[in-house]
Amino acid sequence: MLLRLLLRLLLRLLLLLLLRLLLRLLLLLLLRLLLRLLLRLLLRLLLRLLLRLLLRLLLRLLLRLLLRLLLRLLLRLLLLLLLSLLL
Repeated sequence: MLLRLLLRLLLRLLLLLLLRLLLRLLLLLLLRLLLRLLLRLLLRLLLRLLLRLLLRLLLRLLLRLLLRLLLRLLLRLLLLLLLSLLL
C-alpha cells in the first residue's frame, strides 16, 4: 500500500519534471523562431534603407553629370554666339 503511494508520487513527480522540460524546450524553440523572424525583418529594413541611400547617391551623381553637360553646352553656345557676333 505504502509502496504504491510512493510509486504514484514518484510517477507524478517525474511527469511534472517532464512537463517542465517540455515547456522549456517549447519556449526555447519559440524564442529561436522569434529571433529569426526579427533578424529577417531587420535585414529587410536594412536592405531597404541601403537601397534608398544608393538611389539617392545615384540621383545626385546623375544630376551633377547633367549639370556639367548643360554647362558645357551653354558655354559652347555662348562661344558660338560671340563668334557669330564678331564675324
